[in-house]
Amino acid sequence: MFCVVCNTLFDWVTLRQVNQSSGHNPHFLEWVRRTGGSRRDVGDVICGGMPDLRLLTLRVHQEDMAVRADIDELNHIYYCIQHVHHYERPGYPLVWSDDETSKSLRVKWLLGDTTTEEFKSARQRMEKRSQLNREIGLVLEMFVNACTDIFQRFAADLQFTVTYSLGECRNVRDMANLQFATIEKDYGNMAPNISVGWIFKRKHHYNFSPIQ
Repeated sequence: MFCVVCNTLFDWVTLRQVNQSSGHNPHFLEWVRRTGGSRRDVGDVICGGMPDLRLLTLRVHQEDMAVRADIDELNHIYYCIQHVHHYERPGYPLVWSDDETSKSLRVKWLLGDTTTEEFKSARQRMEKRSQLNREIGLVLEMFVNACTDIFQRFAADLQFTVTYSLGECRNVRDMANLQFATIEKDYGNMAPNISVGWIFKRKHHYNFSPIQ
């Protein structure tokens, strides 16, 4: 069932809240369309997914001009994409409505446990953090999906050389870093970064290196 007052899905029998990613209530679907929400789960895999690394390596060896440096960079990109997909993207949910995250704050205000000014201040901080995470999440989504598409095309079509495909991945990385820099400037918060060596750097100075 779907409550049209608090916009929450719940089980009619247990009255427990239900995860919105599995919602099929017609009123819920109408609300999602009307508010511009997205029902795609963070971390889902685009059609086909990433090709197997062994397949990509064999594909590189099919080219006469293939060099060791190309294989090394392909490995770095592959592990960077996998890391971002499985470990980073879930931390930046693409939430279009923060009704659920602000529920406890609203309850405290209704019960009189917090003042109106405290509520407004906390609500603004929560909204800014949600917007920041969403902006970063969208860039990560673009990075993973674009690079996955490049690798799929490289594995399936011989006319796309490893040099050309690696160059496209570098362009995607540069575009992602440009967006991260813009986010950092707009919000005054540190944003992630992907280094020239395909090392993903979190905004809190924690670095992840795909190859030890």
